[in-house]
Amino acid sequence: MKRKDALDREELIEFVMSCWDDEAGGFGAYPQHDAHMHTTLNAIQILVMHDALDRLDIPRVVSWLLSLQNPTTGAWAGDRFGETDTRFLYCAVSALSLVGQLDKVNKELTVNHIKSCRNFDGGFGTGPGAESHAGQIFVCTAALAILDRLDEVDYETLGWWLAERQLPNGGLNGRPEKLEDVCYGFWVLSAMSILGKLHWIDDVALMKFILSSQDTEAGGISDRPGDMVDVFHTHFGVAAGNNIQSTLADGTVVVYNLGDMAWIIAATALVWIMIPGLGFFYSGLLRRKNAASMLWVSMVVLAVVSFQWFFWGYSLAFSDGANKYIGDLQYFGLKGVLDAPSIGSTRIPAIMFCIYQCMFAAITPVIAVGAIAERARLGPVLVFTFLWSTLVYDPIACWTWNANGWSFVMGGLDFAGGTPVHISSGTAALAISLYLGKRRGYGTERLAYKPHNTSFVVLGTVMLWFGWFGFNGGSALSANLRAVQACIVTNLAASVGGLTWMLWDWRLERKWSVVGFCSGAISGLVAITPGSGFVGAPAAVAFGVLGGTACNWATKLKFILHYDDCLDIFAAHAIGGLVGNICTAFFAQSSVAAFDGITVIPGGWLDHHWIQLGYQLADSTAGISYSLVMTTIILWIMHFIPGCRLRTDEESEIIGIDDAEMGEFAYDYVAVDAELGPKAELAGAPDHGRGGAGNIDESHSHPHSIEHEKVAPPA
Repeated sequence: MKRKDALDREELIEFVMSCWDDEAGGFGAYPQHDAHMHTTLNAIQILVMHDALDRLDIPRVVSWLLSLQNPTTGAWAGDRFGETDTRFLYCAVSALSLVGQLDKVNKELTVNHIKSCRNFDGGFGTGPGAESHAGQIFVCTAALAILDRLDEVDYETLGWWLAERQLPNGGLNGRPEKLEDVCYGFWVLSAMSILGKLHWIDDVALMKFILSSQDTEAGGISDRPGDMVDVFHTHFGVAAGNNIQSTLADGTVVVYNLGDMAWIIAATALVWIMIPGLGFFYSGLLRRKNAASMLWVSMVVLAVVSFQWFFWGYSLAFSDGANKYIGDLQYFGLKGVLDAPSIGSTRIPAIMFCIYQCMFAAITPVIAVGAIAERARLGPVLVFTFLWSTLVYDPIACWTWNANGWSFVMGGLDFAGGTPVHISSGTAALAISLYLGKRRGYGTERLAYKPHNTSFVVLGTVMLWFGWFGFNGGSALSANLRAVQACIVTNLAASVGGLTWMLWDWRLERKWSVVGFCSGAISGLVAITPGSGFVGAPAAVAFGVLGGTACNWATKLKFILHYDDCLDIFAAHAIGGLVGNICTAFFAQSSVAAFDGITVIPGGWLDHHWIQLGYQLADSTAGISYSLVMTTIILWIMHFIPGCRLRTDEESEIIGIDDAEMGEFAYDYVAVDAELGPKAELAGAPDHGRGGAGNIDESHSHPHSIEHEKVAPPA
C-alpha cells in the first residue's frame, strides 16, 4: 500500500526481534513461540522492507532453514515437528533468496521434489499425490521462478487451470467446486503474472468482487461479501489489487484490464492497415499514369497527421478543458498523456486512447485528399493536410466524442465516426473537387475509362474491410460483448452493401462487377460506422441496403451538379455517413449499447426516443456545413500563398501526376497517350474544362519513356 510510515519503524522492528527463537534460529508468531517457516519469512520480509537486515543473525537463520529440508525427498518441514508442505519449501527458498544465501540450496533436490508434487492437470499439491490447489500452484511456481527453473512448468495447461478458478461473480476459488475467496486473488494473479497469463483473468470483475467484500465502515476485507472482515483477507485483498492496478502521480489507484488493452493495441494496427489499403483502392480506380500518386498520398498524409496529432491534434480534440467546439493545448506535445484513465473510456489509459484515435485522425484526410486525383500538385498536399486536420477534423472530433462537445452533450450517437471521419472527409472532397475544377477532357469519352487495375481495387477493399473490424469493434474501447456485436454488424452491413450495389449495376449492364461489389461493400461499411455500437444484426441489413443504394445513386450527383469527383468520395463517404447517422436514429437500441455493461442511452426510434432523429440531423448538418465552408476557405487561402496552390498545370495533367510530380511509377513501364502528340493535333479538340469523371479504356503515351513504341494494355 506504500504506507510504511503508518507504523512506527522502531516499534515494529523491536516487536519482530522479540519473536526471535534463539534456541532454533528462526522467528515465531509471537514472543516465546516456537520458530516456524512462515513467520520466519514474514520477519525477514519486514526487516528487508525497513532496511534492518543487519539486526538479523543470518548464519543462524540459514542453518535453521536448511536443517528443515529432508535430504532424501527434498521436502521442507515448517518447524521442528516435521510436517512438510510445498508452502514451506517456498518460504525457505524465498527467505534464503532475501538474505542472499540462495546458493546454499540444493537446487536439483528441491526442483525434483516440486516436480513430484505435480499432477496430471498441470497443477501442484501440498505433496506428492495431493490435489492441485491455487495456493500450492503459486508457491511452487514462485519457487521455480526464484530458482530459475520455470522451464519445468507447462505454461498453457497451468494457465488454463488457474483461469478456470474465476467464477461468474468475479471471485476466484482455490480448486474446482469450492467457494470463491478473496485470498485466492493474490495466489492466482501472482502465479498468472509469473506465467505471463495475467490477461486471462477478468481483473476488473475480480476487483469488483474484492471491493464488494470490503466493510466500508470498518475498512477491512472479508473472505466474500457479507462475512466478517479480518486482517488475513484484508492483506490478500490488497495484495491481489497490486497485481491489477496502476497508481497515478497523485496517488490515485486505477484498474485496467490487460485484455482490453491488448484488443485496443490490435485494433490500432487494424485501423493503420486501412490507410495504405485506401491508397491501393484509389490507385486501382485511376488511370495508370496517376496510380503511384495515390499510394504516395496515403503514406505521406499518415506521416503528416501523426506529427500533427503529437504536436497539438490530440489536445485540440480530447483535452479535458475543451469547450463545446475545440480543446485547448493541455496536452501539447503529448505532455501528461500517459497512464491516467482516458477521456474516451476509463478502461484504458490515455496514452493508448491517444494512439488509437491517431489512426482515425490519419485516415480521415487520406479519404478527403483522394479528390486531388489526376490534377493536383503533391507538395501543397502536405500543408493542406496539416491545416485541414487542425481546423476541420479536430473540432468535429471534439464536438462529437469529447465529453464537453456540444453534440456529445446534446445526445448525438456516433460510435465510430459517421460525422468526424466520413461526412467531414466526403464533404471536404466535394470542396476540393469544386476548387480544382474539371480534369482535361471532362464530358468526353477520354475520361470514360475503366479502373486500370481491378486487382488493386480488390486488394484495397480487402485491407479496408479487414481493418474496419478494428475501426468499429475497437471503438468499444474494451474487449467486451459490445465490441463483438460491432464486428458482427460491420461484416453484415459490408456484405449486404456490396451485394446491393452489384445488383444495381447488374440491372444496367448485365455484368457482375467486382468493382461495383467493392464500392458497395465500402458504402455499407461507411453507413454502419456511426451505428455499429448501437444497433442489432437485423438493422445492419437495412444499413447495408440503404447505404449501398444511396451511395450508388449519389454517384450521379456529379453529372447533375457538374463537379468532377473522379473517385466518388462525396457519394461514398458524405452520403454514406449521412445515411448511417439517420439510420442510427431509427435503429439504435439502449439494450445493444448496454452490451458493455456501462453505457446507458435512451436509444432511437425502436426505443420510442423520437427526438434522436433531430439530434442526428443536427450533427450531420453541422458536419457537412462546417467541413464544406472551412475546407473551401483553407484552399483559397493557400491559393494565394506562393508555392501552396494545389492545382497542377495542363501539361502535368496530360503527362500524369506520377511522372510530373514524382518521377516514379506504379509499374516498370508507361503507356502511350495520343494526347502527347503535337499540340496542333489537339487544337480542334473540344475543351470541356480541366477534367472530369467517368469510366472507359484509355491508352497513354509517355514522352520521357525509354520505349515509346511499347503500347501497354488499356488503362
